Formats: sequence, C-alpha cells, structure tokens
Amino acid sequence: MNRIKALIVTVAILLMAESSALAMTFVDADEIMGASFGWPGWHDYLGTTVTVTDLDGTELVFTIHDGGSWRTNYVTMESFDGETVYSTFPAGMRFIVKEIHTEDPERKFWLARTGVGGSDDACKSFRLIGRDGDTYVEYITLEDLQEAGLSGYEVWWRVEDGEIVVAGWVRNRGRELGFTGEMDSKVDEVRLFWDEEAEAIGIRRNPPELFITDTWFYTDEDGSNYYLRWPGRYQSLVVKVEDDEEISFWVYKFEDDPQCTYSIYDGDSFESLGSEIESGFLSDGSDANPVAAALYKGYSDAMRRRK
Repeated sequence: MNRIKALIVTVAILLMAESSALAMTFVDADEIMGASFGWPGWHDYLGTTVTVTDLDGTELVFTIHDGGSWRTNYVTMESFDGETVYSTFPAGMRFIVKEIHTEDPERKFWLARTGVGGSDDACKSFRLIGRDGDTYVEYITLEDLQEAGLSGYEVWWRVEDGEIVVAGWVRNRGRELGFTGEMDSKVDEVRLFWDEEAEAIGIRRNPPELFITDTWFYTDEDGSNYYLRWPGRYQSLVVKVEDDEEISFWVYKFEDDPQCTYSIYDGDSFESLGSEIESGFLSDGSDANPVAAALYKGYSDAMRRRK
C-alpha cells in the first residue's frame, strides 16, 4: 500500500489502540498562518510568507501567491531555498494553516484548510502535511476524507483524545431551518490517527451514533425511533435506532408531483444511496410508508409555523 495515501481501517484493527502500532498521538495545534480574500471588509495578505521549523531544524516556508482573485490565489509549502515545492493548495476566500504537535519528539504536522462562502462555509481543500523520510508529503487530503465516507460540505476539525477529529456539517436553510430549528447540522465524523507500523495516517469512521443535532420525528410499532440527520426538501438522510440501540441509515427521496412519489434507499449519504428498497405514493394514505409520511408531514408543519 502506498504510504502516502490514507489507510482505511476496520473496527477490528482499531482494537490495537494500546499497541505500539498506534503509539504516537496528536497533542495540540497552533495557528501559524491565515488570510481572507474577496469579501467586503476582509483584508488581503498576498505575498505573505511564514517560515516554520521542523523538529530537526529543517526550515520550511508557506507562501501566498497572487493569482489575481480569490478563485486563483494559492498557497505553497516549500523548502527554505525555494527549490522544492512540497504542497500547493487553493487560498479560496479564506484559509488557515495550523502546526500540529505530537507526543513524538521527532514528528510534527501542518494542516491547511481552505474555505469558500460568506455566512456559511464550504471546505474546498484539506491537507495534512508531514515528513516522510527526507521529504514532506500530503498524508491526507479532502479527497481521502470523502473516499472514507465523510459527508457534509462544511469540514471542521479539532484535536481530541490523541486523534484529529474531522466533522462534516451542513447549513440549514428555509424549510430545513424551520424543521430542525438549528442553523447547522453535523452529519458525519471521522478520526485520523498515526499508525507507526505502517508509517501512515489511518482514517477511522466512527461506529454509527446519534448526534445532538439529530431530530426525532417518528416511532414505529416495533419501538424503533427515526431521526432526521440531513434535511432536504426532496431528499433526507434518516437515522433509525432500534430498541436494541442498533443504528442504521436511510435516504428518503420525494418527488414534487400530485401523488408525492417517495423512494427509500439503504445508503448512508446522498452521494452513496445504496439500493432502493421501497417506493410508493404518499397520496395513497394508509398504503404509504408511515415513516415517509411522518417525515414529509414534518416539513409541511414546519412551513405552516413559519407563515
């Protein structure tokens, strides 16, 4: 396996957490660089360079390059002499670079995140950079996180319990805001850890769990509870919690037609719908799926409350 790419591991592997393979942990992070572009009242910092020093004394330079607009400005991480470029990422409307410390006296990392948007933010670039032998590489990118299953266009992270926790969020608007009562909904989460044996960053997607922003809307005759996680007028991600606390995910899709056609998929995101397991018409009344009917009614009630 390529050491540069992330390791997608199973829960069984994670039981090795106390072994030497997962000995190194992330400790904290310090902001070393950041800038904003292309928005009224924001300040430009084009041409700024910041020098950082690795634990062995190697000096590295982050530089903002003027591409003419926030769409084309970019940032590089280079060797101090400028002869080697280790990473290039878009500056976007805003970016921030943080230096991440570990308990290993020989390792530190740099994490750069780029965002685009005004009142809400969409993550356009995520790079976790660190030493690999005698060079520096991008251990994790936004594409790696998405391939591991991370959902949500607002990607934020924190250091917690020795790992880097990356969460995906969505901004609620219109009907979704009225339905949830929350400005933002957390929709997913993964954790990054250092695997000493593989000399790579591992990605663990947490076992399914309820988030504080998940909104209950129905309990079926078997006692299973249904929660809205990711709201949308015509598609919604639903979490089902059975009485034995087993959790599963479902995507509900609705069509804007007189019969209100619905379809139910066994996927865990809009990008990964899985298989269609049921379809029908809400206008059929008693023949309609009661969970789909309750979910659709919730939108209607929320809209009436807003009028």
